[in-house]
Amino acid sequence: MMPFDAKVEIPGYEIFMMEKTLKGSMMGSNVFRKDMPQYVNMYLDGRLMLDEMVSQHIHLDQINDGYQAMQRREGTRTVIDF
Repeated sequence: MMPFDAKVEIPGYEIFMMEKTLKGSMMGSNVFRKDMPQYVNMYLDGRLMLDEMVSQHIHLDQINDGYQAMQRREGTRTVIDF
């Protein structure tokens, strides 16, 4: 996640002369009903390596520790095991 006060530099020529646009996206902005079946198939086919994206597993009673690690930007993804 990008820090709240982060600045982004964009070459002016590309925006104005090449008529490019810049669009924000939160968590991929997916269309769940369309995209999720594709992601599931990609995972099952071995083309989407979700397991490698998980940096840690925690139990529900460790949720505060997981949240603090997220704030410190430690790891990539945390899975909560119930």
